[in-house]
Order: sequence, then C-alpha cells, then structure tokens
Amino acid sequence: MKLDIPAADLAFLVTVLKEVIKQHLKGGKEYKVASFALSNEQAEKYHALIPRLADFSFVKDTEKPGRSNLLVLMQSVSTSKGEIYFNKPLLASDQDFMVLVSNKIFLQYFVMPPMIENIKKQAKQPDEVYNTKNIKLSKEHDPWIASLTASVDTEEQALCFYVDANADVTFLDFRVDTWDRSWQKFQVDEKQKVTLKQTKETKGKSTKAEWWEWLIACVSWITLVIVGVMYAVVESKNEDLGGTFVETAPVVVQWPNQKYVTLKGITTPNHVVLDLSVQF
Repeated sequence: MKLDIPAADLAFLVTVLKEVIKQHLKGGKEYKVASFALSNEQAEKYHALIPRLADFSFVKDTEKPGRSNLLVLMQSVSTSKGEIYFNKPLLASDQDFMVLVSNKIFLQYFVMPPMIENIKKQAKQPDEVYNTKNIKLSKEHDPWIASLTASVDTEEQALCFYVDANADVTFLDFRVDTWDRSWQKFQVDEKQKVTLKQTKETKGKSTKAEWWEWLIACVSWITLVIVGVMYAVVESKNEDLGGTFVETAPVVVQWPNQKYVTLKGITTPNHVVLDLSVQF
C-alpha cells in the first residue's frame, strides 16, 4: 500500500501510537500491536481485504484476566469511522483474534467464484456463465438457469443460495419452472478445512399451462436437473472455498513474532466474522 506520508512523519506517528498504548496499558506490561502487510503480488490477489480503516481497543476483563484482549476491527468498505465500540470481550477463551469482512466483499470474492466454476460444468457454453443472460444447461430439452443468487440471511445466520431453472417442453407446448433455495452454514474442522453444511431447504415447481400440471410428474427430470445444479453449487467438499480462507487468514493480519494463524470458525450474521488463533 502507498501512503502519502513522509517517512519521518510516519515514524513519528508510530512512536506516538506506541506511547499511547503504553499509557493505556500502564504498569509497564508487555503488549503486541497487530498490523497488516501485503506484498504487491498479495495485494493484487487480496485487494478486497485490504482495510480502508482500522480501529483497535484493549479490553480488560477484571474477573478473568486471561480473557483480556487487544481487539482489532478491519472494515473493507467503510469510507469513514463508524460508531462501533468494543465494550466487552467478544472472543471465546481459546481465540486470540478476529477479522470482520463485509458481506458484499465476501460474496463477491469468495462465494461467487466457486459457484461460477461449478455452474460451468453444467452449462452448454461455459463462457455464458459470466453473462447476465440465461445460462443454458447441457441437458435434455434444453433447460436454462433464469436466476442464480447468493446472499446472507441475517435471521438464519447463514448463506442463502437460490437457483431458478426453466425448460420449454416442446412436444407438450408448455414451460416448466422449478426452483431451489438452500441455506448453508460454515464448518471448520481440526485441519482448518472449510465446508458448507445445508441447514434448511425449500423448493417447488410450476407450469403456466395449468391444464397440463398433471404431466409435470412425467417430466420430473427438470427437478433432478435443478437439484443437481444446486448440489454442485454448494457442494460441501468444495476445496476452492476452503483453500481461499486458509491461505488468506495468515496473510491479512501479521503480528510481531507471529509463528502461524489457525482458523477456528466462520460466522455470517451482519458481517462475516473469522475467528483466528494467533500463535507466537
């Protein structure tokens, strides 16, 4: 990152920051300051995660000193400092650090790429997946995906995937519409592998030619198509999604004398929260 601050002034600001933290902690206690440092190559790959604003707060737990934490909030899309205050410990006893990422950034750079790659495997023309038009599928009767979305459901605290597929059954002269909405939550195992687990699902189908509705059972293949597409999109064994997080977490934040960072968990309420354990 390029800072338009003279080197001498920057060094002075760092010194002032350290003195402020010393005065805040008092008693000559040891302290460590978190920082982010990315090479040009890493910055290009993870530019969405480079914070535009960072804030920190030391939270002292008088009842359980072991839970006292220096917390760092990094926001990728804010243009000004918000009104967020750390007034109590937010981390579990076995976690040392957390990172917040906006849902928009999270969906755009981590969720959609593997979704697109999986849809390409089902599409007639893989290049069409990038377009905003219908995505034709390589299946009998030429079905297509009319809508494909991913969002964060704050009530369910999970990712919500929606796929809507259509097909014109020419020999019957009517259109079949089928859809599937799936809610997925993240799980992190002892090897830091990130997977998605379905917690809820709704689906349905219809046709505009009501007098032909009884024939939907005869073309049940369209339901199988949409289920196949959905499972391909949110398959729990998606290594691309897990690999991205495991590789990114230790890079985004670096601490003095840091040995490695372990990803403990991922939650998706109002913002995506990565719980990390920092080892020294």
